[in-house]
Amino acid sequence: MKIPQEADYKMNAADTEGVSRLTAHSVGTDYENQEELEEKTRLINQVLELQHTLEDLSARVDAVKEENLKLKSENQVLGQYIENLMSASSVFQTTDSKNKRK
Repeated sequence: MKIPQEADYKMNAADTEGVSRLTAHSVGTDYENQEELEEKTRLINQVLELQHTLEDLSARVDAVKEENLKLKSENQVLGQYIENLMSASSVFQTTDSKNKRK
């Protein structure tokens, strides 16, 4: 059985270069993963914001539709009221031109 010597633990230039490349690759990969994660987070936040905007717009559309129906109903009531007033008033009655000449 061989006893490890100090020389066994020393790294030569080739070993150091390999470790540097591996470390640089890991750092580069980590940086790319971090960028990818940030981009995904940004996109998720944007999607959530758009969903909230869509919900707000949908609620606004529903409110406007409801107000529109209410106003249509009020217009029908007012229209009927005006027709009733006009039919009850002699000013809006049709006159026979023969009666005026007599």
